[in-house]
Parts: sequence; structure tokens; C-alpha cells
Amino acid sequence: MTTLASPGPWGENILQNVFFYFARIQKHAHLRNKNFSAGDPDTNRFGTTRFLNDREIVECLTSIFEWEIDPNADDGRVCPVVLLGHALDNDVGKIQNLLHFHPRTVVKEIDTQVIARDVGHWDHPINEIGLQRLVGDMGFEFRDAHTASNDAAYTTIAAVQLVLDGTYKSDAQPYTLQEVVDDAERRSQDHYWAHGSDQYCFRCGSRKHMLETGGKNGGFCLRQVFCEYCHEYRYEAGAHHGHRTEACVMKAFETSNSSRQGRRKRPRGSKAATEAVVQGAQDASTDVARGISQLSLGGGAPRTISSRPPQHREVSIQDSRATALWTTVVSLRPQPGNAASLNPRATAAHTTTSSDSTVRSGNIYDVLKASPNDSEK
Repeated sequence: MTTLASPGPWGENILQNVFFYFARIQKHAHLRNKNFSAGDPDTNRFGTTRFLNDREIVECLTSIFEWEIDPNADDGRVCPVVLLGHALDNDVGKIQNLLHFHPRTVVKEIDTQVIARDVGHWDHPINEIGLQRLVGDMGFEFRDAHTASNDAAYTTIAAVQLVLDGTYKSDAQPYTLQEVVDDAERRSQDHYWAHGSDQYCFRCGSRKHMLETGGKNGGFCLRQVFCEYCHEYRYEAGAHHGHRTEACVMKAFETSNSSRQGRRKRPRGSKAATEAVVQGAQDASTDVARGISQLSLGGGAPRTISSRPPQHREVSIQDSRATALWTTVVSLRPQPGNAASLNPRATAAHTTTSSDSTVRSGNIYDVLKASPNDSEK
């Protein structure tokens, strides 16, 4: 365990021992959530990005959540994990259901919405504080929100500020909280981890280049690809030559919304197929809310599809299974060292679609509340 003589100005010493990892699930990486909490994974600020397939994400989670107390002992003992997040709700359940991973080492969940109430920062009788409001109240910028690693970083930093002794966050500090946050962001760009691949092409599926650099002279990838789904239903002229079947946005969208009550046999033709998709979404929808889904159909122009049932209510055509799953790993490293040679097993983790993080420690409240004259034992 890392021992700290003091948290440092604005908790700087704590944040210097936090590591960020941005894991994107490969099979969903081409999808973008444009309905609720829309974000852009390309604007990630904290940690380096890697793409993981199903097997690799489970291996990564296992190495993180089941970190051996003594790597040299074959006794099966693993470190307990404290899960820190914002609006955690049932995120552990999501990990189990969506990723088929069952963490057995989580001994405590700490929610920043609960902390905000416990320390008297938030007392609204009904609503819980949002992450953007919380970050603003703490005094640092909320930039490029709704990308998992960014939100996890802001959650962790806000948690530290909520319970940090006032001595460490006064105007007498040698630098501002924003400068501490910016420094943590810069440091995180050097955090190395080995699971998965640092490259993945959405067009051809190669792990040797990105979409933007896979072509001649470093241009866009132009390898021949074919989508059986778009070819069969003719959603857009030429769209079936713009992406692979496995990366078809329209297929993911239609399947997620229509499969609940059985898929309709759709007629051929762009207009008829689109109407069938909308009708299938209406039949399958159980929640009535305002919504419009904008889909970028590879090889064609973006199309907006909205639905209006006979009651003239708008149905949101969306489903979490058709969104990108952006995963984040955040940890307090047990011992300081060279970040460039960080062992991925020496981490604590969080993996979900929400902006949460994991802190591994003995008693995080005692660490954060340490007074200037106290030291962690």
C-alpha cells in the first residue's frame, strides 16, 4: 500500500498515484451514443486508449479485480476492492450482464452523490447532484464530458475535494486546483498498459492501423469491404461498400430495437426498409419519451429517423445495446514507480458504461481526511 505523509495541496499527492486506462470494447467501438449522455471517445483526456475484444476485456478485468496480495504465493488470496463512482446504481450488475464478468472482490461501493450529502455539500430533498454541477462546485473545469475516462477522472478528483481537509485547499496553496488537475491529465498520457491493441480500424477491422491512417500515404483506409445487411435491404445507395457487416450501424440499431417482439420481414428498398425499422421500434418500445436517433450510414449521408405513433407522442428509438461501451480503469497505485513500465496487474479498476472509478486502499476516508500533522500508517 502507498503511504502518504500528507495529501498535498488540493490532494496532489493522492492524484499523482491515480492511474487512468481508457478501454474501448472493439465490437462496439464504431458505435456512438447520440441519445443520452452523448460523448466522443476521440476527446479522451485521461489515460491512453486501447481496443479490447471479448476475451481481452475479461482478462483485463480479472487481472484488475483479482489482484493477488502476494504474487509469489499460490494461496489464491486477492486484494479487496473499493468501488468509487458517481451515480453507481447497478453498475456492477451491468458489468455482469453486458461483459459476463462477475467481480467477487468488491467489498464496498462509495458514491460521490452520497458523499456530497454526507459532508453537507448537497441537501436537495429529491434530486441528486449531477457530475457537472459537482465538478463546478469543486472549482475545476468539466471538459469533454461523457467520455468514460474523463468522467471517471472528474469523479475521482471531486471525491478527493469533497472530503479533503480544508487546510489543503485554501487560497494559500502554491498553485490552483485547476493546475493540479491539468498536471494529472498530462501525467496520465504516459500511463502504459498492455491489454488489447492501441489501433483498430472501423472499416476493415485491422489492428495494424486506424481508419484515418490505413490508406496510402497515411490517408484513410480504403480497403474493399462489404455489408450484407445494407446490400440486402438497400438502406442507402453504395452504403454496403462503406463498411463490414460486423460494423453496420443500421443493423445494430434495428436489431436492438426490433428483436424484443420478433423481427419483421422487411421489404426491399430504402424507404420501405426505413419505415419497417421505425414500425418495429414502435412495436417494441415500452418507454414513451422524446427522442431522435441520428445514424451515420457508412458510405452515405447521415439520416435522421423519428417516429410518431397515432397518439402523436414521440418514441425514442434507442437501446443501450446499440451504443458504444466505453470502459475505464482508474486506480490508486500501491507503490510509486516508473509509469512507463506499469504492470497492468498492479491496478484497481472500474469497467462500465458509466463515469465511475475504482479506488483500492485500506480506508479511503482516513487517507483523504488526514490533517497536516497526521501521516498514514
